[in-house]
Parts: sequence; C-alpha cells; structure tokens
Amino acid sequence: MRRVSIFEAYSASLMATWGIVLIVPWDTFSTTPAYSVLARIANEEQWGLLALALAGVQVAGMQSNWYIFGYEMRISTLLVAACAWVAIGVLFGLGNPRGHAVVIYLLSGAACFWQAYQLHRERRG
Repeated sequence: MRRVSIFEAYSASLMATWGIVLIVPWDTFSTTPAYSVLARIANEEQWGLLALALAGVQVAGMQSNWYIFGYEMRISTLLVAACAWVAIGVLFGLGNPRGHAVVIYLLSGAACFWQAYQLHRERRG
C-alpha cells in the first residue's frame, strides 16, 4: 500500500490547526468578514470541535495501512476531508468573495479528491 501522501498530512494538520484556533478563547469570528457566514451557522467552539474531529478521522485514515480495510478507510477519510474543505471554501467565499482563503480551501479539497482518486486507482491495480 502507498505511503501517506503530503496531501493527507497537509489536510489533517491544517484541519487540526484550524480547530485549535477556533477552540481557544480568542474572538476569531470577529476578525474578518470571511467568518460571517460560518458565525451564522454555529459558534467558534462548535466549528473548532468539528474541525478537530475531522482531523482525528483523517489521522485514523492515515494509520489504517495495517488494517484490512486500509484503502477504503483512507479513501473515505480523504473524501470526507475534501467535502469539508470545499464546504468551508464556499462558506468563506460567501462571506468574503475576494479573500484568499477561498482559493486555499478549495484547492485543499481538490487535492484531497485527487489523492482519493489516486488511491482508488492503485487499489484497482
């Protein structure tokens, strides 16, 4: 089975960092208009806990190389991460369409989709 890719590690670490930043008692949502749509959906702590949970799922997927469903677990966690990054990118875009975060998060989602596709192709042989 393929080693953990840079996309998997990047996505998990960015998601964990994002979760930690939102959980700490700073008022992150008031710093930029990009967070305005996110703030209407849930508070910072809830977004932070969701991000940390997703990072944990991604780490579990990366560690699944030794288990019987290694490919399926890695592909599934990459697809969940990809959907999360695309959703976050869209929400940031609604809050601040000119911001650079939209591009970063959408590209992160695309990278996760690409890596899931590569693992799927490798699994099929």
